[in-house]
Amino acid sequence: MFLIKHKYGKRWLKYNCMLLLLLVLSSCGSTTITNNPLIPSSLPSSHSSSALFYDPPDCAILMPVRGYTHTNTPLVLENVIERHFFGRFKNLISGSMRRNMTRQGSFNLDVQVERQRFSKSIKCNYGLYAQIKTINQNYLMTWASRNITLKIELVRLSDQTVLWSATHAGQRSQGGIPTGPLSLALDTRSAGLFVIDQDGFEALIEDVVRQLTKTLPLNG
Repeated sequence: MFLIKHKYGKRWLKYNCMLLLLLVLSSCGSTTITNNPLIPSSLPSSHSSSALFYDPPDCAILMPVRGYTHTNTPLVLENVIERHFFGRFKNLISGSMRRNMTRQGSFNLDVQVERQRFSKSIKCNYGLYAQIKTINQNYLMTWASRNITLKIELVRLSDQTVLWSATHAGQRSQGGIPTGPLSLALDTRSAGLFVIDQDGFEALIEDVVRQLTKTLPLNG
């Protein structure tokens, strides 16, 4: 009889311990932000000149990216713009084509006169400018975020008239505010993986440029 009681007593104790462990784990949640797709502050702001509709451009030169010039972000931005604006013009001079042509002709596109000479040489009077207005990445062990604000302009190079411009901001984040030991470990890991993701900024740029492209009233 003692053996039976002892056997069931141990089983009951084991059951209670497992139940207690589940209760503890369930209380270790966190206020977590899980890879928010895109958190724009508002819809893209855009402006189109009447000149855009009177004489719609059939070509555009992807000009050097303005603003942030560190790392390879400008090149990534150029590639993303090429993908999204391809088909909006009959002829889009890509960033790589522009670099080869300016190198061969010794054009300095930082100078307005040189830009005009270059545009005449390739018979395209329109430039597509992208500017990185802000770019940031924050990391606080259990929470990380990245954000970027982009502006794109379509400019008539002969007189520098802005035919169309649009600005948009996007943000993504991962991690949260830990409320217990388990969430501390999970959020720390989540934020760490987010920070080392080398494709993170490209995905964010892709989202922002996609929104900007929708505001251009041209379809090739």
